Amino acid sequence: MKSIAVILCICAFSGVYASKEWKKTKEECVKESGVEKDLLKYTWKSKNVTRDDKLIAFFKCVMVKQGSLTEPCNINLTYVKNVCEKMNTTNCSYVDTCEQKKGADCEETVYLVSQCIVPNLMVNGIKNVFEDCKNKTKADKELIKKMRKEGVISDDPEFKKYLVCVAEGFNAFDDNGNISLQHLKKMCSMKKIEDCSFIEECEKKKGDSKEETAYLALSCAYPKLFSQTKKD
Repeated sequence: MKSIAVILCICAFSGVYASKEWKKTKEECVKESGVEKDLLKYTWKSKNVTRDDKLIAFFKCVMVKQGSLTEPCNINLTYVKNVCEKMNTTNCSYVDTCEQKKGADCEETVYLVSQCIVPNLMVNGIKNVFEDCKNKTKADKELIKKMRKEGVISDDPEFKKYLVCVAEGFNAFDDNGNISLQHLKKMCSMKKIEDCSFIEECEKKKGDSKEETAYLALSCAYPKLFSQTKKD
């Protein structure tokens, strides 16, 4: 069963981490490069690209397939920057810096670019929102897990504080306490869900506090979005 938190995670070279396109590209490049899957998991988790020939070959393969690397060794990260800007969850200026990295040969260039990109991935920024809010609030970890795995939003008071924290992490509240679910709209669109209008209806939900507004809006949108993404 997919977690919406995972679906929200964006891989620098792929678009949506959980998308069919990324899955196909990843599988092909794992096979072509021979990289160990455990090393890939470590790379995403640690935000560190090690100087491993097969790992570098994996990144090179992905970059070629995504059009970020062309002959003889030209780096163009326009796609990466476009995805970053569409998600609007972090400062995307790092992409320009990473694009300028040059090594003694193409393999070293790919290594330097990847080493620059990975620590700045939006997957890290998005995960940090969830992790920071889990640490800042007293929300039950099982309720958080249930939300992320099953799309269930609890009305527990401490969990509502967690929802506010997450919403604020995505700059979802305006000065009047209205909530915007723009990040969910974008994810809905990127998942090619036919009708995302339900999110706009959920945005209209408003309580007498941020906690209540976050609860009403997200308990409206999250289960519906989850039921759609499960079908992919």
